[in-house]
Amino acid sequence: MLSVFIPLQPGSATTLVTISTDKQVYEIGEEIIIQGRIAHHRNDSPVVVTVIDPDGRLYQIGEIATNSGKYIHKFEIEDSNAPRGIYTVKAVNEGGLGEASFQIGPYLDQVDVVIQEGAANERSKKSFGPKVLSVIKGTTVVWTNKDIIGHSITSGVPDRADFGTLFDSGFPLISTGGTFRHKFDTSDTFPYFCSVHPWMMGKIIVGELSENPTIAINALTKVTDFNTGDIVRITGSVRPTFLQVPLSIEVHAPNKQSYVSDEVVVEQYGQFSYKFKLDKFAQHGTYNITLTILDSKKSLAINVKPSYEEPITISETELTNSEGSVSEINIGDQAVIHSKLTSGSSTTQRYVYITQVKNSLDVTESFTWIRGKLTAGEITDVQQSWIPEEIGTYKIQVFVWEALNDPVPLAFDVPQIIIEVKDDFRY
Repeated sequence: MLSVFIPLQPGSATTLVTISTDKQVYEIGEEIIIQGRIAHHRNDSPVVVTVIDPDGRLYQIGEIATNSGKYIHKFEIEDSNAPRGIYTVKAVNEGGLGEASFQIGPYLDQVDVVIQEGAANERSKKSFGPKVLSVIKGTTVVWTNKDIIGHSITSGVPDRADFGTLFDSGFPLISTGGTFRHKFDTSDTFPYFCSVHPWMMGKIIVGELSENPTIAINALTKVTDFNTGDIVRITGSVRPTFLQVPLSIEVHAPNKQSYVSDEVVVEQYGQFSYKFKLDKFAQHGTYNITLTILDSKKSLAINVKPSYEEPITISETELTNSEGSVSEINIGDQAVIHSKLTSGSSTTQRYVYITQVKNSLDVTESFTWIRGKLTAGEITDVQQSWIPEEIGTYKIQVFVWEALNDPVPLAFDVPQIIIEVKDDFRY
């Protein structure tokens, strides 16, 4: 970073200096490129570049060499505690002055410009701060009058007949402490001035947000192991920051079904925080979390365990026919779904044993159940029959609930069997 103080020397006011940045919005630590040209340059005299932070303090000043009237300067805002907001950049060469601005931090949907104190006095050289402002399309610019004299914000330039056609604060003038706002919905360069003090001129440069930005999502949970009934907190950040773009959060349970589908607002400086609660009877296992903003994704996984003992344990689930355990059967053959249930309760527990059969399109073909009860420590075998009617691949799942109208799981595991149904009589 340049840190040498260079005294400014007076020179010819006819020197024209241009200045621009390669982007409009940067993050802390990202390279910033400033470049420009000096018209009517003499002997490749250097240009003095100053950078003013959003609080009006000098951040950097230095002398940049020129080559055939062109200059380029690269630097970074390295301090993580540096103020976010609009930085003003000025380039001076032999009395000529160029001015531009850039933004550090999030894409703000509202940016402030100050009508500076003393601006009504032409000799003060005061006008707008910043004088040149770069923003993203859709940004609202708010001008606040800090001067003791009234001013206007009028689009265009004084010597053009079409001034004031795009925006104009009009009359009465903006009084001390008053504001005027305008939303810029198109990409272009918009000069403006004060109609009663025409030497006060400024410029708003409106650009597009990149259609394919490279986005980094950093996210984590404080721990990765949870119990049912716990609250899961996800915190992280997005770079670059998109204040107007929501971050979507999708959570899928171990059975692949959606458990949470929501959006979270990205806060200032790209931070976000989100929490959700696991139901007391939530399925235990691995939950997959996907965070998405635009086309970028971040995946997380958490493990969920039951916070209480299983009232019933289900085991040894299999599909059988007259020949024993099978993985394929024929159309019209009767198959039996077997499970062993073991009581883990100290009292008698009523239950409903459910079998669900889905085809390859995830359409339920069969849903049957039987009711029963287990005394403390009892072990029993239960079974349900099924006769397939069409060929294909089928998924059989087994549930043990407290009741059909009260689907509280008594067994946390959901056994699953994949079965092929064929037709031996097809030729």
